[in-house]
Amino acid sequence: PHSPSFLHSLLFLQETAGFPPMEELEELSQELLRELSSGCTEELLRRGLERRERLDTRLLEAQRKARGLTEGLAEAEAKVFQRLQEAQADVQRLRRRSQELDTELERVQGTLSSAKDRTQYPGAARGSCGGGELQEQLRQLEHDKDEEEEHSLPPDVYVAQLYYEISRINWDYSAEPGRIRGIHYGPDIAVPLDMDEAQHSGTFVSDYLWGLVPTEW
Repeated sequence: PHSPSFLHSLLFLQETAGFPPMEELEELSQELLRELSSGCTEELLRRGLERRERLDTRLLEAQRKARGLTEGLAEAEAKVFQRLQEAQADVQRLRRRSQELDTELERVQGTLSSAKDRTQYPGAARGSCGGGELQEQLRQLEHDKDEEEEHSLPPDVYVAQLYYEISRINWDYSAEPGRIRGIHYGPDIAVPLDMDEAQHSGTFVSDYLWGLVPTEW
């Protein structure tokens, strides 16, 4: 809507037969500029509000995705921690089993030594037969112990292997300082990794690497 002074000026022009005075024309021009300026401000305000609404929508969507990512990372960390605990328990169990095999091996070796001593006396055929059985038992125990030692890895080696099973990343340890480089072996294709820590935050790098972990973990 136009101001009363603007309408009054228009009526004055309609009622005047000749040209209006210069003062009236100047006043009319100023009023017209004010009206035009007022309309432009309203349009800018409308556009600003629309843009603000779009930004608010994008912000809410980003917050929703961030919450989902945080929950996903927390769940993945919990699963990895649980698997690490289970791996450490397995290492302890294998160590106890290795100690039991050592004890049993020492017992059989002592029994075998006694059996060999008995074979030096006459009429010790049955003792010699028993010695053969003990030798077979000793070989079996040594074989079992070797297998246990193969599976009983040091905790740091086991954790490293477990991390590779989870992440499927071969790191390039020859990369210069500040450079993160390696190869991620995904289910379909191998993707090289090459990131500069100076250009990415630690949070971004962590989120990106966690995003490579398969969902089944």
